[in-house]
Parts: sequence; structure tokens; C-alpha cells
Amino acid sequence: ADGGADPRWLAAARAVADGLPRFAHAGIGGFFADASDEATVPLRAKPSTDAAVPGGNAAAAIFLARLAQRTGDARAADEAERTIEAFAGALRVRSMAMPTMAVALLRLEESRRALGRAAPAPPTAAPPTRLAP
Repeated sequence: ADGGADPRWLAAARAVADGLPRFAHAGIGGFFADASDEATVPLRAKPSTDAAVPGGNAAAAIFLARLAQRTGDARAADEAERTIEAFAGALRVRSMAMPTMAVALLRLEESRRALGRAAPAPPTAAPPTRLAP
């Protein structure tokens, strides 16, 4: 279901990956739900939790990890890792709301092994602090 060895699907996947920087949260990691050049959006959402469908950032991380595994593109694996790291604190605190992000971490480990690189360390970000009442 991932396109197998058909070069058309791989080319389409690369085109999607090439378009992701427009949605990236520069310097932080992860992706917004809308592109950075969209002027009419007053607030940019950055979906992290799963609902009826997987969270957008988890889906992007899985996509990038699988692309890296299929193509050997270490940049895609690095971007998947940055995406997971961006949500590490939330994953530690609300892991039950983010099961697809946990799957993304496993996919990234598989990708790193396929690339002959060390698997990422578990997310290290501290959980967000609670505000005083």
C-alpha cells in the first residue's frame, strides 16, 4: 500500500517532501496545518494529537521516516526526528493522545537502522510546566 517500487509513487512522495518546508516551524520542528505564505490565517495550528485520524505531525514524521528508509535520504530522517523532538514534552505527558507519534518514533528507528545511522535517543524534552492556579 506504499507504492512498492513504482517510480511514479516515489516521485510523488519526493514532491510532497519538497513542499513540506512551506509548513515547517523553523527552528522549533514540526509542521503547521497551513503554509507560511498563507496571509489570511490569523493563527497557525500545529496539530499534534490523534483524533478520528492521526495527528498531522505524526503522519508527517512517519512519511519522512519511510521516505528516508526507501531512498536513503538522511535529510528526511533528520526532519522526522526534529518533528518528533518538537512534541517530545507533550508525548511524555499525553502519550495516550498521541499514539501515532509513538509509531513515528519506531518508524524513525527502522529508518536510521536502514541508513546505517544510530537510532534516535528517546525524546528528552522536559514536560511543559503547569501554570499556578
